Amino acid sequence: MKKIAIVVGVDSYEPPYNKLTRAIDDARKVAGFLERRLGFKVLFLANPTASQVEATLLRVAPDPDAPLVEEDAEYRLEDDSIFFFYFAGHGLCVGGAPGQSLLCSDANSLLVKGVGGALGAVSPDAMSAISRAGRGYMFFCYDVCQTAGRAGAAPQEGGAGLRDATAFSKDSSGNRSALRGVRLTLSSCADGCQANDDGAFATALVEEMARLLNAGCEVRLDQALVDRVATKLDPDQRPELAGTPFTLVSGLKDESEAPKLIVQQSQPFRKAGTRMTLNIKGVTFPFRWISAGSFMMGTPMQEQEEALANAKEYFDDVDSDYYNEVHHKVNISRGFWMLESPITQGMWKSVMWKNPSCFKGSKRLPVENISWKDCQNYIKKLNELAHGKKVFFSFSQGKPEIDGFPEGFAFSLPTEAEWEYACRAGTTTPYWFGSTLNGDKANCNGNYPYGTDEKGPYLEKTTEVGKYPANAWGLVDMHGNVWEWVQDWYGDYPTEEVTDPTGPEGGSRRVLRGGGGNYNAVFCRAARRFRNDPDYRFDFVGARLVLRPLG
Repeated sequence: MKKIAIVVGVDSYEPPYNKLTRAIDDARKVAGFLERRLGFKVLFLANPTASQVEATLLRVAPDPDAPLVEEDAEYRLEDDSIFFFYFAGHGLCVGGAPGQSLLCSDANSLLVKGVGGALGAVSPDAMSAISRAGRGYMFFCYDVCQTAGRAGAAPQEGGAGLRDATAFSKDSSGNRSALRGVRLTLSSCADGCQANDDGAFATALVEEMARLLNAGCEVRLDQALVDRVATKLDPDQRPELAGTPFTLVSGLKDESEAPKLIVQQSQPFRKAGTRMTLNIKGVTFPFRWISAGSFMMGTPMQEQEEALANAKEYFDDVDSDYYNEVHHKVNISRGFWMLESPITQGMWKSVMWKNPSCFKGSKRLPVENISWKDCQNYIKKLNELAHGKKVFFSFSQGKPEIDGFPEGFAFSLPTEAEWEYACRAGTTTPYWFGSTLNGDKANCNGNYPYGTDEKGPYLEKTTEVGKYPANAWGLVDMHGNVWEWVQDWYGDYPTEEVTDPTGPEGGSRRVLRGGGGNYNAVFCRAARRFRNDPDYRFDFVGARLVLRPLG
C-alpha cells in the first residue's frame, strides 16, 4: 500500500500579506512525523510558488488524459493508496469565488483586488480537481485562516468552500458526485475565524497522533481526534472536519513498520457542551456532551501549599497528607454525556419513589443524604429502564420509560478523572471561574474564603441547581452545594501520564468531589478530594450521573 504525502509551508510573503514565522516549521514537524513514524513518502515544499504546488499535486494524481511520466510512478496514487496533504500559510477569498485559495510565495496584490487569473494562489477548483482525479484515501489538512481577506469584500463563509472542494466532488452542474475512494478534510479553524501563527495546531495534531501510536492504539482521523486537538488550542480557534472519517491502525512493533488503513465511521460530531435531554418517567434529565481530550489533573505544588496554608488558618489539626493532589497528565480517550447538574430530588424520586433528603421544598434541590451504595442501586434501576427491563410496576401503558436514550450508552457515576476534567472545562485555576471563592459564585461557607480576605454568604443549606453560572461546557454546581460521589476507590495518584484512569482496584473508601454548601471554600476547589465509606450518608452529599459508551 502506497502512502504519499505533500506537505507545504509558506512563510515568505510580500506586501500586502504579512510574513509568517511558524508555517515552515509546522510543515517540517508534520512531514517528519509522517515519514519517520508512519512510513509515508513525503514531498516537502518550503515557500513554493502556486504553480510548483499544482505541479506537485499532479505528480500524485495526474490528469487521466495526460501522458504518464515514468519517473513519477512511485508517487502516483492507486486504488488503495493513502494520501496526506498539509498546507500551512495564508488563505484568501479571491475574485468573489466561494472558499479560500491557498496563497503561495508568489501571491501578489492583484489577488487582494479580486482580479481573475492573478498568480500566486491554489484555488478551491484546483484542489477539487485533484480530489476528483485521486484514488484511495485522501486527507486534506488546511492550516490557514477562514476569514475573508479580499480588500473591500464582504465577509464570506470561506472555509466551507475549501473543505467541500476536497471532501466532496461535484460534477459540471454543481451536484455532488461519486469519488473513487474516501475523502476527508480538516481546517485548523472554523469559518470566519483566524488561525494563529503560533504552531499550536500542527503541534497538537502531531502530538495527538503520536500519543495514540505510543499507546499502541489506532490513529483515528475523525472527530474524536479533532476534539482532542481543539483542547490544546485557543478557544476561538475551532478546527472543523468534513467528509468521511477513517482510521490508521498502527499496531507497530517498531517505527519502520507500516500501518494498515481501515475505513471507519466515527461518532457523530458533537461540540463540547452540546445539550441532550432525556425524559425518564416524566422527569427531564438534561445532559451535556464532554468531548475527549487531555488535561493536567491535581494541582501544582504551589496551589497545594496555598490550600494547606488556607486550611491551617482555620483548623489546627490539618495534615499535609490530607491534600493528595499530585499533578499529572490524564488523557480522556472517549467522549461521554454528563448530567448538567447534581441529581435533583425530582430525578431521584421518579425512579426510587422516595426522597431521602434533609433539605426539601423544591424538586430542583439536589438530592442529598445518599450513600455510594444508594447511587449504585439507583443507577442499576436506570440501566434496567433504559434497556427494556421491567423493574417495578409501571403506569406507562406501553410507552417507553426513558424517551431519547442514546443507543450504545449506559448510566454510571463518573470516574474521578472524568469528574475533574468536566469540572475544569479547559481551565487550570482552582475553580473554573478563577482563583478565589467566598460564597459568591458557588454555595459554600463564605465565612472561610479562599484566595481573598473578603468574606461572603453562608446559606447553611442547599440551593436549587443552576442558581450559579455554568462552566464553559454547560455544567452547573461543580463547586459547592453538595459533595458528589464518583466511581473510584480512594488511593494515591500516579506520577506519570495515564489514559482513562479508574482508580485503585480495591479499597475501603470511595471518593467524593466538589465540596458542599457547609464547607470552606478551600474544600470546593476542582482538585480537592474527599473520601468516605460507601455506606456514608450526610445532608450535603449527593451525586451526578454520566452516560458512558459501552465497550
